[in-house]
Amino acid sequence: MSVKKNVGTVDALIRIFVGTAGLIWCATRTGRRFPWLLAVFFGMKVVEGITRYCPILDLLGIKTQKTRIWVVKSPEHWLSRERSTMEKSKSNYLKHPSE
Repeated sequence: MSVKKNVGTVDALIRIFVGTAGLIWCATRTGRRFPWLLAVFFGMKVVEGITRYCPILDLLGIKTQKTRIWVVKSPEHWLSRERSTMEKSKSNYLKHPSE
C-alpha cells in the first residue's frame, strides 16, 4: 500500500517541531492528570510530519506539497543561443545605412 504525500517539507518540519514540543510539555506536566488527549494530538502531528501525509488534508483535497520540475538546458542550447545573438548583432553592423 502506497501512501501519497500531501504535506510539504516546511509544513512537515513545523509539525515535527510543534508535536515534539507538545509531547515534551505533556510529559513534564506534574501535579495534575496527564493530558492524554493532547498527547495523542501532538503524537499525531509528529507522525504526520515524518510520513508527510495528513488524512484531514486528504479529505479536504488540500496539498501543501509543491511539485517542482527542474529543467536543465544542455550547454549546446546556451552556445547556440549565444551564436544566434552574435550573428544578429553582426548582421546589424554590416548593413548599409541606406537599406
